[in-house]
Amino acid sequence: MTREHVSGKFVAIAGLLCSVACSSPNFNDVGSLNGGGTSGSSSGGAAGSTGGNSTGGNSTGGNSTGGNSTGGNSTGGNGGSSVTAGASGGSAADSPILCDGKDALRFAVQSGGGNVSGIPSLVLETGFSFLLIDGRCRYYAMTAPDQEIRTGTLTATDAQNLSVDFLLGRWQGLEHSGFGCPDAGTQSFAFGHDRAESSCTTTPLTTALEDWLARLYDAGSPVSADVRYGVIGASDQAWPQNNPQSALAYPFEDPAPIVTEPFSKMKPQLASGADATTLRELRASYQSGPKPVPAPSYSIPVKVEATGAEPMYYDLVIRDTVPFETDGVLAIDDFIE
Repeated sequence: MTREHVSGKFVAIAGLLCSVACSSPNFNDVGSLNGGGTSGSSSGGAAGSTGGNSTGGNSTGGNSTGGNSTGGNSTGGNGGSSVTAGASGGSAADSPILCDGKDALRFAVQSGGGNVSGIPSLVLETGFSFLLIDGRCRYYAMTAPDQEIRTGTLTATDAQNLSVDFLLGRWQGLEHSGFGCPDAGTQSFAFGHDRAESSCTTTPLTTALEDWLARLYDAGSPVSADVRYGVIGASDQAWPQNNPQSALAYPFEDPAPIVTEPFSKMKPQLASGADATTLRELRASYQSGPKPVPAPSYSIPVKVEATGAEPMYYDLVIRDTVPFETDGVLAIDDFIE
């Protein structure tokens, strides 16, 4: 489903700011269940960041852990979330079926937005973390944009417990609880026609996400689909001067035709087969070794060496792809039913 240009959907992901979500007349700010009820808890462990990504990367205010953590952007504070519901309420037994046997996307959570200045545009195509589940109970989980995406299949018991923990079909039971923090990212929830958003606060949905994203990611296997990548010039960064030895050899031919400047829209490329495997192996090698300080943002430091010339240094940005992309952008509304 990937094509080689970044469309206006890039703007939609980058624009997942709380100020927009909270001001929309179609959303109500929410925080807790009416009457103080809570969902059943899953058996998953607490979420945590992976691969050395630091907390606090993409949000400010409150007690947010940042956009690139597995728990998303919120662990409490003075924030808020918003929700609209398309399904009728009721008990867990009345909840719509999560896995309906179809290939379409059924459930999705995506963490994105916030202050994205300096974040590579390739990262903004998917956001900082997500959990996607299709009608056959196949899931795709990403805990950080510079880490591998993992996939697996929910058991019947997991599908039932996840439906209860995420209150599927009962999101209109959530009530008003305030507004989000300035520059904080947003967690966007979707189930069929139901939509919910949360920014800089803890709700039953964000609590469920902390448990389930970490649990399913740990249980999943790396995806083997195409890899999307791009190259940024590193001339204005500190690592080539301070830690040039940290750069790995760029695995393909001279990247000059696809190199972009920092803070510019990248020129994404698509690698398949052996080339995709090569990029994944390069990422694994970098993640398992020493990192330059400061390290390039969501990127791998690479170099190109030619006989008789000084090495050229670049930031290589790569990410796995999933079936639910349009023009290289995670497009939940295009695929969910």
